[in-house]
This record gives sequence, C-alpha cells and structure tokens, in this order.
Amino acid sequence: MIIQLAKKIIRMISTRKQRVMVVPCPAQGHVKPLVLFSHKLAQHGFRITFVYTDFDHNRISSAKKDDDDDDNNNNIEFVSIPDGLRPEDDRGCAMEVATKLGIKGAVFCPSSAALLVHARYIPNMVNQGIMDESDGTSIHKQIIQLSPNMPSINTEKFPWTIDGSTKQKRLFQVYFKACQASEIAEWCLCNTTYDIESSALSLNPKFLSIGPLMANQANNSSDIPGSQFWAEDSSCLNWLDQQKPCSVIYIAFGSLTIHDNTQILELARGLELIGKPFLWVVRPGFMSGDLGHEFDPIRILGNNNFGKLVSWAPQQKVLSHPSIACFVSHCGWNSTIEGLSNGVPFLCWPYFGDQFLDKAYICDVWKVGIELEPSESGIILSQEIEIKVNKLLGDEEIRKKSIQLKEMILKNIAKDGQSFKNLDKFIKWLEET
Repeated sequence: MIIQLAKKIIRMISTRKQRVMVVPCPAQGHVKPLVLFSHKLAQHGFRITFVYTDFDHNRISSAKKDDDDDDNNNNIEFVSIPDGLRPEDDRGCAMEVATKLGIKGAVFCPSSAALLVHARYIPNMVNQGIMDESDGTSIHKQIIQLSPNMPSINTEKFPWTIDGSTKQKRLFQVYFKACQASEIAEWCLCNTTYDIESSALSLNPKFLSIGPLMANQANNSSDIPGSQFWAEDSSCLNWLDQQKPCSVIYIAFGSLTIHDNTQILELARGLELIGKPFLWVVRPGFMSGDLGHEFDPIRILGNNNFGKLVSWAPQQKVLSHPSIACFVSHCGWNSTIEGLSNGVPFLCWPYFGDQFLDKAYICDVWKVGIELEPSESGIILSQEIEIKVNKLLGDEEIRKKSIQLKEMILKNIAKDGQSFKNLDKFIKWLEET
C-alpha cells in the first residue's frame, strides 16, 4: 500500500523542474522544522512536494489564518494522503520505500544529533545486555554516556520509555526503524549546530548539521503557514510589548505534554508566589480531567493583570522578545534550539522521550538552565517552582553562558558559518543527484 501511494505521488510530480519530496512523521515537532527546511530549499529554486497525512492536513488547514500566504507560490506544494492502514498495522519507512523505487534520499532528524546516536546504538546496547531487544526496556539501571561531552542518560529514561508495554514496544520500533533508515540514507540532516553537538556529530560522516532552522524574522507575527497544528494567538506579542525588559516568565510544554489537575494547580500557585509577569501557553488537551471552577484564570492573573494565557503562541517571536526573562520548558528539541538561539535561560520540566536527553544537555553540558525536581509524590510543588525561578533569574553566570551560546549558534547560520556551509553542501548534492 505504501509503495502504491508513493508511486501515485511520483506520477503527480512534474519532471520538468527539479523536485524534492518531503515526508514528515505525523507530529507537530516533526512537521514544523521540515516546513522551515522546505522553505530553505524552495528559496534555492527547488520545487517541493510536502506530504501530509489527511489527518494532519485537516488540522493544519483549520489552524491557518485567512491572510496566510499561499505556499504554492513559493515553490511548495502541500498534498495529503491516507496512510491506508489500520491503527494496529505496521507502517512502511519512507526511506525504505524510496530505496526500493531507486530514489536517493536523506533522513531529517528533528531532534538532537545525540538522540540519533542513541538510536543507531540500539543494536550495540542490546548485544551488551543493557536493554531488552523486544521493547527497549533497560535490564539494569545505570547511567551511560556514549561519548565525551555528550549528555549522560539514565537507562530508565531512554527516549522510547513510556508507560504501557504495548505503546513502548511500538515507540521502540519507531526508533529502531529510524536507525535503519539512517543507515541506508545518503545524509542524516540535523537541526543543530556543530559547536553545541560536536561530539555526537563527529561520530558519523553522514551527520550534517544545518540548524538552527528558524523562520525569517521579517515575516508577519505568525510562524510560516503550513507548520502549525493550532492557531497562534499573536495578541501575546502586543502584551509583551507592554512589559519591562527581561521580566516575563514564559511557560510552554509543547504539543504532547499532558498534566493532571493537581500539577496544573501547583504551577498556578507557583506563579502566584513568584508574582512576576508570565505568559503561559495552555494548549487544547494540555490538561487531563476537568479543572472546572478550580482553574480560574482571573484568580491566577489577579486584578493587576500580571499574566497572560494563550492556547498557542508564535514561539520564535516570543522567545526573541526583549521582555522574556526565562523559559519554563518541557525541553523538546524545537523549543530547546529556539531558546538557545535567543539566549534565553531554561527552567527544565521534561515529560517523556528525548526531553530528558535535552535536559541533560541544557543543565549538565551547556549549563544554561536548571531542573525542576518533583516531590516524592511525583508532583512539582509550587514552592519548588518559586525557588527555582528566583534562583535562575538571579544566576548571572547562566545568563552570561546563554548569551555566549546564542552568539555561537547564530555564527553557524551566518554566511560562511558551519551550518551555512553544510546546507550549501547538501544543496549541491541535490543539484547533482
């Protein structure tokens, strides 16, 4: 079925101009950077066919604003297809399909290069008795570090570790297939820079750092159309304009994090205790259960209106705003790279997956943030939030390192920077393919 769908798309593509087919995993964290990457290629004259699933296409279409640009005028054609399979069926890897059809391809890694290294190291860890080969469960609790200057990871916090053996087994297979895809691909493109992940990137000559991928700041207040699953509330930018420089706490937990009522109320109480301006992204589906009358924004914000809630924010614009003081984050890679690129210190609140790996980078390797520690009950209490926010805002060394890292990263995407050169190298490869 997958091969038939791929052949159908190929027939749709004109051969008169050079084309690139882009196939993301159906998740917000994968779609957004690939849309940004597609725009980079389109700016160099390539014709892009960006393939959504029907489900994602409908979500993104409903999130678009009426005045969003028509991407087809920018050499990008968005198409959608059903995957044609039942939920319990196995999905075919796009790279495997391309190989069978004789099409050269590259893997795009929307997470850290360190995560890709861990995925490629799965067979070794199975052979060494570190994990079970069926679902990736750790056999013995231990801390491992695959290379110097890479973050250490607790084997109980592998990126594929989630509650429920069936779900974990499926996720583990996704990572294992990513490992296989990276083996047969010509390139492994990483949304990162060499300076911040030199150890991981140096482990394989296929790894090519081309990041950070960011929207053009000259665009309107929204991120590039076609990349968001929820409509952005740009009113928060006007609100930020009214705040003092380096005064606002920005809280956002990405597209998948879910917290229960108890945790949400502890966070709200923590913000009340801190008493500083905050911008809090409360995504639809972010809360498990119904807080009802207990979750009262007016009570949280107070009569002096020192905080603002939005359902989804233009995050790159928010993080680049001079009023932002720190970022309370789940440490997803997109959020991590955007925060680093804007010199914003982190308060780390990882939820699952590669977020624990990213947290280790932030706190232990780059030292541009600190971690929130849960209580014995697993809840991060309001007092912990108050203490850690105040500690972070008062740490001049973390702020200094954050600015230094920002400058280092931006040099990479400037003309003649390493990421700039790597992207140019890949574009030349495309032209010769």
